[in-house]
Amino acid sequence: MAYRSQEWKTAIYRGQSLTGIRQHKEDDTKFLFIVFIKKSVRKRIMTITGEESERYQKAIFEYAQFRSDIYQGYFLQPVTFGEMFEKWISLKQSTRWTKSQIGVYHHHIQQHIGYKNLRDIKARDIDTVMIGVKSLSDRTRKNILAIVKSVLMLAVDEKHLKKTPLEPRHSVTVNALEQKTLILDAMNLYKTVYQSIMRIFAIDPKWRCIFLFGINGRRKTEILLMEWKHISLVDKTYIIPGRHSKVKQSLSFVLPGDVMTALKEIRPDNPSGLVFPNQSTGGVYTDIRTKVQLIRDDTGWSQFGFHRMRNLTSSALFANGVEAGYLSSLLGHTNPATLQQYLTLQRVEACEIVEDASQRLLNQRIIDKAI
Repeated sequence: MAYRSQEWKTAIYRGQSLTGIRQHKEDDTKFLFIVFIKKSVRKRIMTITGEESERYQKAIFEYAQFRSDIYQGYFLQPVTFGEMFEKWISLKQSTRWTKSQIGVYHHHIQQHIGYKNLRDIKARDIDTVMIGVKSLSDRTRKNILAIVKSVLMLAVDEKHLKKTPLEPRHSVTVNALEQKTLILDAMNLYKTVYQSIMRIFAIDPKWRCIFLFGINGRRKTEILLMEWKHISLVDKTYIIPGRHSKVKQSLSFVLPGDVMTALKEIRPDNPSGLVFPNQSTGGVYTDIRTKVQLIRDDTGWSQFGFHRMRNLTSSALFANGVEAGYLSSLLGHTNPATLQQYLTLQRVEACEIVEDASQRLLNQRIIDKAI
């Protein structure tokens, strides 16, 4: 309901005027709360039903709560979800990931709650967003919900909200195992990909180094944001800073020999800044799909992708006897259980191999007995 001063009267309860509370002249269930702070005015209109005495008591309580919230710094300025989303994005480093999140917001979220004042968003509005994307994959729906949650949590931090309207029913569970693609014959495929990297980028040490970092377990963003100050060719170590790490912790690793060789080839006389700057812009690469496609075409592995190398590496090394704990450290996991998403797939393949061998063995025994 729009506010028009002539439509409201001072609320009177038990013969006393209620400071800061007005009542609608034609609808006595409508109350207007007014709080003055720092030469500005904050208003809220609320509908309160029930018996007359109950309505006034509830209005007095709600006004006191509203006034307390205002003086604690809440709701000082009306902000829409869209405005808070833009602020959330502005706090992130501009990458291909942020561009992807902006696209997801515009396609699936903006039309439902982007225009709404944050404090007016209810659980049912989140329901509307999630119903609109119910036909999409669990992973995509989880990402959409994660954006909504992140923006609302920022709003809580900045006191535009006291709590988020998210409810347990809004959660999306992703079966991580179903999201992974089974890599058959991982050991041979690992060799194939490695040889392809060394062959295709034999005279291009920068891209050879990028992909060698990848096949040694590093995420694409970690590599492309890498700076010379985090690399020690003397100690043969490098650091992934917490701000670039998915686990938000600084991680230290040993430089593999082939990576060391490539780094020495590209190392400038006075190394500083990015290790792998975009030659066109001087900034960070945001799209390396053409290089990925070279490996895909050369190996004939249609499912090859940069992140898929982490799956391939853990699967191949595990199959070759490397313990899960070491692999977890290599991949930079803080939770060893994360590694099970990859290794369980190898157990599936192992079970199939064992079953096939078992059947051959049983058939052989039957034949022997018949003879």
